[in-house]
Amino acid sequence: MSDLAERLRVFLARRLPDAREITVGDLTRLPGGYSRLMTRFTATIDGRPRTLVLRADAPDSAAPIETDRVQEWRLLDALTRTGGAPMPDALFADTDGSELGSRAIVLDFVPGGPFLSSVRASGPGRVPAHARAVADLAADVHAVDTTGLPGHLERPDWNGYIDDLIQLWRDTEARLSESLPMLRYVAAWLERNRPPEAPMGLVHGEFQPGNMMIGEGGRLVAVDWEFAHLGDPREDLGWLTYVEAIQPPALFGADPAAFCTRYRERTGLGEDVVNPLTVAYFSILPAIRVFGQLLRTQQDYVDGRNTDLRTAFLFNADITAFEGWFAATRALDAARTGVPA
Repeated sequence: MSDLAERLRVFLARRLPDAREITVGDLTRLPGGYSRLMTRFTATIDGRPRTLVLRADAPDSAAPIETDRVQEWRLLDALTRTGGAPMPDALFADTDGSELGSRAIVLDFVPGGPFLSSVRASGPGRVPAHARAVADLAADVHAVDTTGLPGHLERPDWNGYIDDLIQLWRDTEARLSESLPMLRYVAAWLERNRPPEAPMGLVHGEFQPGNMMIGEGGRLVAVDWEFAHLGDPREDLGWLTYVEAIQPPALFGADPAAFCTRYRERTGLGEDVVNPLTVAYFSILPAIRVFGQLLRTQQDYVDGRNTDLRTAFLFNADITAFEGWFAATRALDAARTGVPA
């Protein structure tokens, strides 16, 4: 990584013109970050070391799911400047990849460590406390003032927003070379079972323990904001339940009613808006954002336009998702009607 270290040194020197001496070392590739490369490094600026994190696109642009680093930087920069968002500060960006070899963002390092590792290392008696911490983080994300956020973030009305997400299920199938009736089934089910409206706000977009770090005073912060947008906050709660169903531990699922109660206490939303059934609905609705991209990437793989083996590996994710969506819709129908699935 010596070449990257020198690139980072020059990159930082251009942005810190008053610094007399800058050195970069201790580069360490961080685990996770399936679609992005994450590297921790130490920048010593005029004798003072500071730990930072580089979040970059893969040089070959072969990630199974593509997101825009420029838009991510614009959002993170705005959140950093306005303050209040539970996230590490975003410091600098190479938005065209000309300096660091690929589009990248440099962020502050969170010294408390990964939350998921802490959860797995603790006993079952700590699950309620961990669940409350996650509910509080969700409330903190959704309480962020969005008035100063970049103009590229769409500010839709709720009904139109739900319409567009449901239509995305249908449009995704229409763009594939073969029919996938499951997508049409889910779209029709979502249309029939819309929950009560919720106030729109900032949505992290990939809210799960693997994207949480332990910040100062034990307060959680969220990382990996590449799917962030303005939308229905219950999307984050739904994604949390979806991920923990296939990647334990279950924090929401350990006591869904208690989790929803804690979240409602922090946000002021009513029980008709946030409850285990409405959260379950949102465990399905926004999943098409990620899986729509994945299905199109897999289409490219089948057609020979993509040769990345990671894409082939993720074909199993489709089967798991289809089974989960069908089981969820059946369980929700049974919960609403009292008729066993």
